[in-house]
Amino acid sequence: MNVPDGLALTRCPIAALLVAVALSACAVAEEPPIAEHGEPAAARLDLPPLHLVRTIEQRVAGQNPMQESYRQTEARCREAGWPVRPLTSAQMSKLGTQKLELMLDADHRLARTTRWEWVPQDSVLEHLCLFRFVENVDEAYMDRRISGGTSDGMWQEGPTAPEDLDVIAIEDDRASESLRIAAQTGWTEAGVRKAAGQACRVMKSATVEVCMWTAGRAWGMDELPVLMSQTMAADPAPGGLTLEQVPLNGTGERVSTELFTVGKPLSSELLRPTQR
Repeated sequence: MNVPDGLALTRCPIAALLVAVALSACAVAEEPPIAEHGEPAAARLDLPPLHLVRTIEQRVAGQNPMQESYRQTEARCREAGWPVRPLTSAQMSKLGTQKLELMLDADHRLARTTRWEWVPQDSVLEHLCLFRFVENVDEAYMDRRISGGTSDGMWQEGPTAPEDLDVIAIEDDRASESLRIAAQTGWTEAGVRKAAGQACRVMKSATVEVCMWTAGRAWGMDELPVLMSQTMAADPAPGGLTLEQVPLNGTGERVSTELFTVGKPLSSELLRPTQR
């Protein structure tokens, strides 16, 4: 007897059940990949888009030494009657500071450091007080094809292994161990507060207070204190993010966060190195 289409399985309940089980088995996720030594390979975690903009400023006894040096030099030039071309107030406010930008997503890492200084126009004696404002930019970049950066003002790059951008979550026991290490080296916890809308853990030593981003464990960033310095190179793969840093005795580098977005898509222009 011919059976109408669509009714064959309903006429044989057992056959229908077996087919349903077979189909559901096909839909089950594949087994995780196996590493070389027989253990499941670590799953790749996609980093959400992160955009972080910080400022770091050198302080000595609570003052910015580069700005103070400029003011004294300009005053001496005027007292001597030499021709003066001063910096604008906006330019002078940037002296002794650096802008630290970090743009990250699953397939790109870009760190950019911008610093400013003042120099004479040239070496001619009469031009020593004609001041010139200079901007210097250093970058470090990675995607799943190339990694590169600036060195002595020149861009250099090479191939990247795709897995170099993979991140591994920090488990709770490892995070707790990091905080124990911090305590053993003189750091104490002082609560949690917000910087640029993001929660950060306050850690204090005898000379400095930092606030470390608390939501980065899922992407390999812990809360072990990281002291920022103006001599540090741009780092596109940080192990932790310092959102605030305050020298307690007035001398050292001060860090503030102007912008921090998490999960907001980044444009291709923003993720593109300007020095390449």
